[in-house]
Amino acid sequence: MAEVSEVWGRAGSRLAGRRDFRAARLGLLVLVSLAVYAPFLASERPLYLHAVHRGDFERARRALAPVTESLAALLARTEAEFEAARPPDSSQDLRAARAAERSSLAARLALLRRHLEPEPAARVDGFERELDAALAGPGGAGASPVLVEHARALAAELDPAHLGLRPARSFPLFAALTPLEAGLALGWSLVLFLPLLARRLGPARALGLAVLAGVLAGCAWRVGVGAGGAFHTASFKEQLTRGEIEATRVLFAPIPFGFAEQHPEESLRPPTWLASSELDERGAYVHGARAPRPDPVTGFVPGTRPVEVRAGEPALNSPRRHPLGTDSTGRDLLARALHGARTSLAVGCLATAILVSIGVVVGSVAGYFGGALDLVLSRLIEVVVSVPLFFLVLVAVAFVGPSMWNVIGVLGCVGWTGVARLARAEFLRQRELEYVAAARALGFGWARIVFRHVLPNTLAPLLVAATFSVAGAILVESALSFLGYGVRVPISSWGALSSESRELTNWWLQLFPGLFLFATVLCVQLLGDALREALDPRAFGAGTAATSEAAR
Repeated sequence: MAEVSEVWGRAGSRLAGRRDFRAARLGLLVLVSLAVYAPFLASERPLYLHAVHRGDFERARRALAPVTESLAALLARTEAEFEAARPPDSSQDLRAARAAERSSLAARLALLRRHLEPEPAARVDGFERELDAALAGPGGAGASPVLVEHARALAAELDPAHLGLRPARSFPLFAALTPLEAGLALGWSLVLFLPLLARRLGPARALGLAVLAGVLAGCAWRVGVGAGGAFHTASFKEQLTRGEIEATRVLFAPIPFGFAEQHPEESLRPPTWLASSELDERGAYVHGARAPRPDPVTGFVPGTRPVEVRAGEPALNSPRRHPLGTDSTGRDLLARALHGARTSLAVGCLATAILVSIGVVVGSVAGYFGGALDLVLSRLIEVVVSVPLFFLVLVAVAFVGPSMWNVIGVLGCVGWTGVARLARAEFLRQRELEYVAAARALGFGWARIVFRHVLPNTLAPLLVAATFSVAGAILVESALSFLGYGVRVPISSWGALSSESRELTNWWLQLFPGLFLFATVLCVQLLGDALREALDPRAFGAGTAATSEAAR
């Protein structure tokens, strides 16, 4: 193990002196950071909002009496009456129905309470206590009419025309985060500070701390905030624009567009820093071939739709509005490219993890045991290799259906042959060395010898192969998405973005996703080349010989 540590130490020293490795590492850090922090960089939801939600308040106030009437009707019924009127396909009992209505009413009361001053909020609290007493007491039928009358009276008292509403503080973007997104954000933040943490804890412990912190953050987010990703029929920007939300302070993401937010009137709009992208107040192009011109015969001028500039968005012709243009439904290409980086990188990393695991297991077993088992496994590898990888993946995805997880599974299950052949060759070489014979003489089991002693000595070439596999998986996923067999709409990936339009007049849809894909694959390939040269045993031998010659 000391020799393995020495090899990795020398490799680290050689990598630190390579400019291409440092550039590739920096490029990958930037690309992965953009992918991990995409929800914070591009979103239609505000990061911070201090406002009065008049639309939500009014809807909750108007629903107060109808929901109370529904609850009162359930309180007045007996179990037998409820079961007689219950639909045949429903299994809900009377207690569950009352609890559901009570929960719905509690949510509306909580929303009202957020925007009320202490005195009217106390009346809401009193009404809620009255509800709890009616639910706990036996006289539901007698209390029902009183509850409904009190609900109507409370709704009339809370009319915004007669009282002032106070603004409430909220964080809409964070409320929509999933536990996975929250855990990844915290874990990756620690990874960015890994060089500082490694000085105190060591690289392995620092990386383990980052993984553990991400997992714990995701679990805590699930318990404290919820699953996230809630669907809202109206966006915050639309409510702010219509005046349903009166904001005193609001902070949007740097790119105030969601990856699925549509502006149909801006479909296939070129990058807004170009003159050909300028629009007038009618939504018509001012310059270029898309500017409306009268028909030479009839004089008809095509109609246009004005562009609605929503709250938080840059001006209509600002260069920052759509710096990479829009797609066929008016979705911002930069926002979709950032979120597409998550899909492409996730497919590359997860598929590589699967195929490396399968390849290492198959190759190590075949190389260590040899004989008939090696013959059978080698023929299996040759059978899989004989079929073109992309054709095999395309056929498999066509059967299981297009989705990100299906692409990951198929790539992992059919792309392991290269790693398996490399692992087999390394294990055939390592099993004849003296330390393996010593381990056998000590009575160690095959699993301990293979995975604890031999595998660490074969990690260097396997790591290089895994690095190249990441680039290959990203390219295959992009090709599948380009053909329509990858991710499903509205989830984006770089390949799917390139297939939005195949006309040269919409060049930005092929250029910018292609540049993201090119930069990622180039950085991964440079990283793999640097690792291969740094871990080459011949380089260590040449370095040792040069040192000995200099000493003489």
